[in-house]
Amino acid sequence: MSKKRRTITLLLSLMILAITLSCSLIPQRVRNLFATATPTSTNTATATPTATATPLPPVSLTTCPFEEECDSVTAVDDYLEEDLNFNNPNYVQIPYNQAIWIGDYWYAADDEYLEEAISHVKWFFKIDGQDYFQEDWPQYGMMFSYVHEEDVPAYQWGVILDGWALGDTHRIEAGYVLDADVDDGWGDFKKGDGYTLTYIIEAVELPTATPTATATETPTPRPTAIPATSTPRPTATLACSINSSIEIDNTTGGYLTLNLSGPASFNFNLGTGVTVLSVCPGTYTYDAWGCGGAYDHGTIGSGESHEFYCY
Repeated sequence: MSKKRRTITLLLSLMILAITLSCSLIPQRVRNLFATATPTSTNTATATPTATATPLPPVSLTTCPFEEECDSVTAVDDYLEEDLNFNNPNYVQIPYNQAIWIGDYWYAADDEYLEEAISHVKWFFKIDGQDYFQEDWPQYGMMFSYVHEEDVPAYQWGVILDGWALGDTHRIEAGYVLDADVDDGWGDFKKGDGYTLTYIIEAVELPTATPTATATETPTPRPTAIPATSTPRPTATLACSINSSIEIDNTTGGYLTLNLSGPASFNFNLGTGVTVLSVCPGTYTYDAWGCGGAYDHGTIGSGESHEFYCY
């Protein structure tokens, strides 16, 4: 190799070395100006759904499924001044310092029918539109059916409402709807059957009754009264419009149990006097028990009136 070529080669080597050294001397932050950042994946926060808490009820709410076991309470129906209305709100005034009880039940001919049906009975209990019903409220027990005249298995639930403030007014809705066809051992019920009872309850300071003297009378024997609920209550088979009525005059001197079968099925426990029953239009076959256990059977139509009396 000639001296000239060696000189050129040496110069080129020195230039390459100088360039390399100069690059290594560039500050890190300056070199980064020319670098393309490689995206680094970061964990993105994932929103976790938060359960919406049920608001506290406006009054104290305590479960008590069996009314007879609830101390110092009065059923709300006992404050009704008129018959229980299934079509419109029932306006009730209660003493603000008195606990009241509201409940419901479903019974069947035997345990098998009961267990098959109960999962399809969708109860609700609303205060001012908010549903507070809990699935563990219904409790199993035996109850006496005055219609069938025997003890039958049932699921019952009930709640005590207490802690009312003077002047409070609340809307209470209680009832159920069936989410499937069911059979209680005596009859069939269709999906969608059910009912809603609505109460507008006002807590007031009711006046205390002042006893007045009354004439002493010699008691007259009366037929044995059949225990019953304080107000008529129909069963749930209501697949028709309740826009007609039947007038019943109970002159038996005691409670009357009336079972109607026709366009819909109804069970009523009636006190003495005249009661107007809200029913679906049509003709019904009735079964009636009263007068200490006497039985009567016949037919009656909507828009008619009928008197029950003891011989």
